[in-house]
Amino acid sequence: MNDRSLAKLNRNELLDLLYEQQKQIEELQLKNEELTKALNDRQIRLSKVGSIAEASLALSSVFKEAQKAADLYLENVQGIVREKKFSEHVFPSVRKPEPKEETPAPAPVVEPQPVEKKPEYVGRHSKKTRSGVKR
Repeated sequence: MNDRSLAKLNRNELLDLLYEQQKQIEELQLKNEELTKALNDRQIRLSKVGSIAEASLALSSVFKEAQKAADLYLENVQGIVREKKFSEHVFPSVRKPEPKEETPAPAPVVEPQPVEKKPEYVGRHSKKTRSGVKR
């Protein structure tokens, strides 16, 4: 609308136009908020994907280093085995004697000691006396 057509409108019509524009503004603000939330959510998802990708790269480098360490350990063990076989082949007289199995010593036999009998009670009220005769 141009200025001349607005000038021809009465007060009620102008208020209706203002009311309609206010409704449109509110609807656009709601839509703007929804789109902003969706954009933020999408950015969060993208940042999570980025952090997951970075984490997987970091893990892959950790696994590579672990694999290198395992390969180095395996090479060292194989080298030790080769050296041992070589030394046994070249120097057979230097072989270490195999340890003999030791049998445990038999446990000592303990004979029971004779238990001394205690003399029976001889007292004032007993039936026996020291001599063995009753009174």
